[in-house]
Amino acid sequence: MRIDLHAHSSASDGTDAPAALAARAAARGVQIFALTDHDTTEATGLAVEGARSIRAVEVSCTEEERTVHVLMFERPSSNFQVLVDRLAAVRTARINRMRVMAAKLAQRGIR
Repeated sequence: MRIDLHAHSSASDGTDAPAALAARAAARGVQIFALTDHDTTEATGLAVEGARSIRAVEVSCTEEERTVHVLMFERPSSNFQVLVDRLAAVRTARINRMRVMAAKLAQRGIR
């Protein structure tokens, strides 16, 4: 049985679009597939022809000043939407933080 439970698309740091990645998995005969982009569920759960697709995400965490990546998979009885909503809030906070940083740099004449 061919299984791929750790794949990244262009929704995070991969090079292939999510649909292209799913098509490639299908062409390789993958039977269980999980798209695990970093900190986003934007394309997870994408159907792969002939395969079981599992909703998943790779979450970046910090522990004792080290970055740790944790793969998280949806279980049938879980409320994955809670995680989806929390990740959206984290991304919004990051964008806002970047805007503040950019404004501070602009005040110092740095573009």
